[in-house]
Amino acid sequence: MVGTFKIITTAASVEEKTIDLEKDTFYDSGSVKISGARIGCWKAGGHGYQTFLQVLENSCNLLVNTGTHLSLLRTL
Repeated sequence: MVGTFKIITTAASVEEKTIDLEKDTFYDSGSVKISGARIGCWKAGGHGYQTFLQVLENSCNLLVNTGTHLSLLRTL
């Protein structure tokens, strides 16, 4: 089910033009803290700087990354 959300949030972000898959970058430090909860990347230590396309390819906290661009996580 998580994989489904990754595709949906990515598609919505691209459609709404809140991210550019090849130009926008994200730094993956290994985890993201949202409303007191730490969401970890599957790769200990993270992936470092990546384009959003690489984030998608690496399955790296994508819901958090694109969700924040779409303002989906403001209420959490």
